[in-house]
Amino acid sequence: MLVSLKIKSENTEKEIPIIIEVESENPLFDVRVFLKDKYINIAEEQELILELEIFNLGVTEGRFDVLVTYEIRDSEGNIISSEQETLAIETKISMIKHLQIPSTAKIGEYILYVSVESGDTRGSASTQFTINDRNQTLKEILIENTWLMASIFIGIILFIILKIWGIPYHAKIKGKNK
Repeated sequence: MLVSLKIKSENTEKEIPIIIEVESENPLFDVRVFLKDKYINIAEEQELILELEIFNLGVTEGRFDVLVTYEIRDSEGNIISSEQETLAIETKISMIKHLQIPSTAKIGEYILYVSVESGDTRGSASTQFTINDRNQTLKEILIENTWLMASIFIGIILFIILKIWGIPYHAKIKGKNK
């Protein structure tokens, strides 16, 4: 279930979406989902890459299958994308998963919700991310890499200066050798 927590101050009001999930009393596994920093703010129609970890808590011995459901939900709780797969787990699963953001997704706040089920038990995890305008994301990349841009610019200027200084110098040396 998705609920919102509203925080108000004199000047601003912020609404924070919260997912409340009721898990099994004796869960078989623990679920963790991570997004690297560069996937917390992504452009429209970009691929979302997540790291998933599922831990067998030792209730079931040996290998067994789990049904993993990946959902992308908007700030209203509506599911805009869903995908399922069956995985076999013995002690732990660590994996990278690629999810395509649908072209219908609008700019805004989203929740990645992952649930893992086996029989009548369920474990889940969630994390937030933002879909930005493609141009805004490009600006953020340029701002984050300012030092790289400055280094490239300085390198180009030095190259030009050395080329200009080097041509007359080489011409003088060649003129003296004749």
